[in-house]
Amino acid sequence: MATIIIPIYNEEKRIQESIRLLLTNPESINYSFLIVDDKSTDNTIKIAQDTIASFKHVDITIILNNKRVGKGATISQTIRDLKDDSVVFMDVDLPNNLNDVKNMLSELENGYNIVIASRYLSDSKAKRALFRDLLSIFHNQILMRLIFNSKI
Repeated sequence: MATIIIPIYNEEKRIQESIRLLLTNPESINYSFLIVDDKSTDNTIKIAQDTIASFKHVDITIILNNKRVGKGATISQTIRDLKDDSVVFMDVDLPNNLNDVKNMLSELENGYNIVIASRYLSDSKAKRALFRDLLSIFHNQILMRLIFNSKI
């Protein structure tokens, strides 16, 4: 069984809906879920705990970081602590659904070591606000190239 890691930080406005969308999907019984909180300062944890209480059929756990370490460190540490062969991480805004995860895992079974889903591919169905897209373009296409002489 694959484990899906969902890193969160101050997500009180979207965590309830995201958990419901994930756990009401029939595919949810095929995965275990780890919601890893990076020391949220709002009501994210309480809302998440209250929401998952009604989903007894799904393997879901909330892990609380002792201190704020950032998204990358949260994911890295969680993956190191897991013993699973197949680990997926997914943002709380759910840019991919569980059917996408199933397809990604089948690619691992075909011999790939890593599979990455991207909302930037032309056939991606993931949608983001225009402002987020513009910030991303500025960061990746301009700022990173200037600072690191990167070819991103």
